Amino acid sequence: MSGGFCYNQMGSFFIDDETACVSWKHAKERYTLSGNTNIFIACFTTAYARLELYELLDSLQDQCLYHDTDSVIFMSHEGDQNPPLSDYLGNFTREILPDEHITEFVSASPKTYEYKLSGGKVCLKVKGITLNVANCEKVNFESLKDLVLDYGANHARDIPKTIAVKLNSIARNKQHWMIETKIIKKTRKVVYDKRVLAESIKSHPHGF
Repeated sequence: MSGGFCYNQMGSFFIDDETACVSWKHAKERYTLSGNTNIFIACFTTAYARLELYELLDSLQDQCLYHDTDSVIFMSHEGDQNPPLSDYLGNFTREILPDEHITEFVSASPKTYEYKLSGGKVCLKVKGITLNVANCEKVNFESLKDLVLDYGANHARDIPKTIAVKLNSIARNKQHWMIETKIIKKTRKVVYDKRVLAESIKSHPHGF
């Protein structure tokens, strides 16, 4: 099969002696760009968001426990200066109820964290893992906390402790044109390479 400049062949295989299956996609040169796209506005938006985030992190200093591209979890004691909150576009807002606060927090890697609220509720976020009953028996607050404490105590960090879970994955069998359910194994461990971790589990920037 040859599609010229219109198509790019991604792969092919023979189903039988007379039938072949070919996968393809449109060539990049043939893409029709949207007239509503503005790369400069897109770059400005993401850059401005990072500046706002950095300004907040600079004011929080050691109060910051965790941050993502659009969220920050930080400690707040009596007398500390907290960032202003509002519901307007571009400002930070509170994601938990006004009468609640986080009593305990643990994070093992980006987008993998859990916290306990004063009202008793527990919130768990783990990227790439379906949080069903079976997986939550292995990935929970105590297991994540154990990973972090073990990582901090293991100064060599050569063999970090891991948590293994099994997931049901739906895959397409191209050879037989069927949908199959496969069991895949995923592991979770502490991933921390953005800053230098001291023996006290406190961190500081590289080169500091």
